[in-house]
Amino acid sequence: MTASKKTKKFVIDTSSLLVLVRHLLKFDRDGKLLKIIKEMFSQGTAVLHEVVHEEIHRKMVAGALGFLHSAPRVLVQKPTPARLRHVHDHWINKERNLTDIKLEEYSLKADCQIIEHCRRMNAKMSSIEHVVVTEELPYLDENSNARPRPFKKIPDICASEGVRCLNLVDMLKEIDVRARFWQGRKSDKGVRSKR
Repeated sequence: MTASKKTKKFVIDTSSLLVLVRHLLKFDRDGKLLKIIKEMFSQGTAVLHEVVHEEIHRKMVAGALGFLHSAPRVLVQKPTPARLRHVHDHWINKERNLTDIKLEEYSLKADCQIIEHCRRMNAKMSSIEHVVVTEELPYLDENSNARPRPFKKIPDICASEGVRCLNLVDMLKEIDVRARFWQGRKSDKGVRSKR
């Protein structure tokens, strides 16, 4: 007997939506990629968090993603005191000392909200895997003299929380979208999908 494949929901970070608008849609001359992204949001395969929606507007890319105005959104959830302590103990770079106010502010920002949403939903729904999609890279240089950010990077936090994390191109590959600009093959014409 084979194990059933989990349904996936991709919770997309602002950084990935920025890459979509600023880089990938430039190659989408026939609109197929934008159509696939719209379908993902309308069908619930892609998940928009309220905080990410607000960030998109602040970054002035909402026009290209106008369809997101009507997309369902995950609302902000204030973490419990126990989760806030967990975030403090596991998500903060130990070299930084943060006040409780800064920690509570962070808990309401997109990074924390999307990771926590995926973690909560994965714990509740064993048949659906919630995946974080971000362009942020893991922190690689531990010997750097640069002052570390107060909070660890999204992929590092996801790894410690057992939440899968992909970038936008890897997400598109996972759902069988192919494009010549990331495959490097001349035989491909634009964006295509097996969907």
